[in-house]
Amino acid sequence: LFGVFSFVIVTFAVIWNKYGAVIAQVMFVPQWRQEFDSAKEHWQEDRPRAQQMIDKAIKDAHQSNATPFQLMAVHRDYACLLYDNGEFQKGHDEITKAIAAAPATLNPVEADLLSHVYQERGWERHREHFADESEPDGIEDQTKSVEVSEKAFGANAHQTIDKLSSLAVMYSEDNQKEKAKDAFAKVINASDNIKGCEGCGWYAYAMKARSEAGERDYKNAMKDYLHACTLAQSDEQKERIYQEFYTGVSYHKPPRSTGAERARGLFNKGQYKELDAMAQ
Repeated sequence: LFGVFSFVIVTFAVIWNKYGAVIAQVMFVPQWRQEFDSAKEHWQEDRPRAQQMIDKAIKDAHQSNATPFQLMAVHRDYACLLYDNGEFQKGHDEITKAIAAAPATLNPVEADLLSHVYQERGWERHREHFADESEPDGIEDQTKSVEVSEKAFGANAHQTIDKLSSLAVMYSEDNQKEKAKDAFAKVINASDNIKGCEGCGWYAYAMKARSEAGERDYKNAMKDYLHACTLAQSDEQKERIYQEFYTGVSYHKPPRSTGAERARGLFNKGQYKELDAMAQ
């Protein structure tokens, strides 16, 4: 009995040493985080007040010796809020701050968060690139997302395969066909054949269907779309599969540099003088 008790204590000590900071964050939400979450809820109804609350909460987080995980998370969450409200450059800046908050040596939880941080900006930049080709295409950020995940979990881990699926479709939509082909081959092989990656299949095939639909390869796109649906384990996943397929059919490779898209790009960057000149 004493041996069992000792084993439990040692195991708990090892887990706490590795994940204690994250566990503490979940169990004990600091005041600054509560204020940040409250500000998010009031963002639409009282933007100036919510902005003040967010600025104060983030300042308090840095002054209160918040953990790297906590700082990364709050900057990422703020970036997502800004992205959702069309403030793309400010969102990018918050992602940069989240990356800067990452420790030199990452535990698995921190690595998973950092890979998502890079991915958030990767997808936003990828979408912006279609409106304005002078903007980054998002591939650099998504590549970093894959690299962080691969270093922490391995090349064939489900975390890495999910990030590589996103990178594959970015390659495809940026006309980097060979890289897209190689990346899709890896994710499909992993999701079909590697133990632990079974749950990646629905997303891998959804991204492949999106890419094929964008290439007007509708036969294979529909085949992969239907296969993705058979692998989905929830209605939420099925809805996501449909959204990706619809994106490929309707929005992939839109005509670039049209008036509307150019105007959107200028507006998002706050280049109002250029907008006026364009209107004239």
